[in-house]
Amino acid sequence: MKVWDLLKSFVLPVHMIKYKSMNLAIALGIFVISSFLLGIPVSSNRIVNESDIRGNYNYLVLEQLPDTPVVNNVIADLVSKELAVEDGRELKSEVLGEIAYYIREIAFDADGVRKKLVIVVDLFDVNKVYLDEEEVAFNPLEKFTVEEFPYEENVEYYLLMLSSDALYFQAHPWGIDKLNKSHYGRPLKTVSKKVYYQNNIPDFRFHIDNPKDNGYKIGDYILEQLIIGNVNTIKLKSYSFSFLICVLFTLITVIILWVFFRKNGIMKKFKEYYNIAAIASVPVTIVFFIFLWFFPKLLNIYIYVFSLFYLISLAAINNTEDLV
Repeated sequence: MKVWDLLKSFVLPVHMIKYKSMNLAIALGIFVISSFLLGIPVSSNRIVNESDIRGNYNYLVLEQLPDTPVVNNVIADLVSKELAVEDGRELKSEVLGEIAYYIREIAFDADGVRKKLVIVVDLFDVNKVYLDEEEVAFNPLEKFTVEEFPYEENVEYYLLMLSSDALYFQAHPWGIDKLNKSHYGRPLKTVSKKVYYQNNIPDFRFHIDNPKDNGYKIGDYILEQLIIGNVNTIKLKSYSFSFLICVLFTLITVIILWVFFRKNGIMKKFKEYYNIAAIASVPVTIVFFIFLWFFPKLLNIYIYVFSLFYLISLAAINNTEDLV
């Protein structure tokens, strides 16, 4: 019976009202916990559906690097630049210096086509670039295009860029989509993935032991870093979005309805409205937590469902005098 009464207190306004005077910190905690709970199924679902990099044809070029002296020498040359992320956020090289632009190319045959992997090192002053005081040396939108790398029959271009702030991979130059080209039934469509070092792959190093013999294995390492970085990026975005909805948007909703109801309603204090909102969010969060495992896009309507249920609850409370 006590369990049933507890459940009713989260759904029925006549029972919900008893929480109107609870500590405001508890209400805030409910919203924060809700944002975390909703982020779990959304991030997990997106990781399953969006991080399928390893089996994607566009990324196979990294796994297909051949064990040849030419490939190993190119990788050995890049490894010698001692490229490593420092302080978990910026790629630096004691060999190349603070500002550097370096480019190499690897070409080999696989899947019936000639694959050309362009490897670019673009080290720049991150602060100045972010403030638009300087420009990067290699902008893929401008320099890795069909104009710069014209289409050739049975030739595919790929880009691996090691810039100061991120690891970047691109399959096929920008603009190739419009050409409607394909190789052995595989449409050539531009696919890109950018992973910032900070918070995603803070320990990244362009390094492989004994590169003159094992240089070709660097592709597996890069692929793994892209996968790890992609997963961490998805998690961060998912939790940030759920926090935005559950904490900030709900606060805005409470403020609007508080202003609307406080003049004629029985409840007057903002604290009372915020506390009732927290309690009203509990059943909505539980329902969404279940359904988000199967339909992650439902998170986009959470605020609308919550707002409707909260509005109905407030109307019921403020129109029943003996509740307060």
